[in-house]
Amino acid sequence: MVEFTGLCQTADREGFVVVFPNGSGRVAKSRSWNAGDIQLHAARQNIDDVRFVNCLLDDLIPHLLVDAGRVYAVGMSNGGLFSFRLAAEISPRIAAVGSVACAAVDFELKPSLPIPIIHFHGTDDLFVPFFGGAGGQGLHPTEFKSVPETISFWAKHNGCEFPAAQDALPDAGDGTRIQLHLFTGGKNGTEVHLYTIVGGGHTWPGHQSNHAFLGPTTMQIDANELMWRFFQRFRRTH
Repeated sequence: MVEFTGLCQTADREGFVVVFPNGSGRVAKSRSWNAGDIQLHAARQNIDDVRFVNCLLDDLIPHLLVDAGRVYAVGMSNGGLFSFRLAAEISPRIAAVGSVACAAVDFELKPSLPIPIIHFHGTDDLFVPFFGGAGGQGLHPTEFKSVPETISFWAKHNGCEFPAAQDALPDAGDGTRIQLHLFTGGKNGTEVHLYTIVGGGHTWPGHQSNHAFLGPTTMQIDANELMWRFFQRFRRTH
């Protein structure tokens, strides 16, 4: 994920700390997080990844002099679902979530606080289908909810206004188009932003993938820049 996302370069330029902890698994390239929904290695072994992140934050915040109110969870696919789980189970510690190419399997999460969410998803994602169902290319046969259903869950939890404000970004000629849905007016000023990448695959927007089987990558937007701009607006005060 270090190379896949390019987040280190953004962190160096903007002056924030980015941490890439390892999930668990027997094969380094297919490690997983216990997101609770997808039965990959971490979930099958019932690994307490939420407790691990809690301990990691306890250690890193004082050592790196991090503002404890500005901790953000970011993830893609299984990691994105795990970020949602962190937002639900340790809500007071997570100021906002940035997620890419993930969708809910069920809606059993019960966040204790409203949580700002910024999400990116391609309509041609063959691993986590935008419109729901089983991803034909996934590591595990999982029936996903649709992305609109997933985002609506968080927007309703936050008490955001419906319907969402919509905007279409100009086509830059790379074969993808960007649609933006903004759910605003949530509790404590929270918002939910959905960037739909029409024609996009299971990829990280703005950072070209070397794996053709993941599908097209949009270069019209940069997920890192948009996440950081979004995160800067939110800080936990309790």
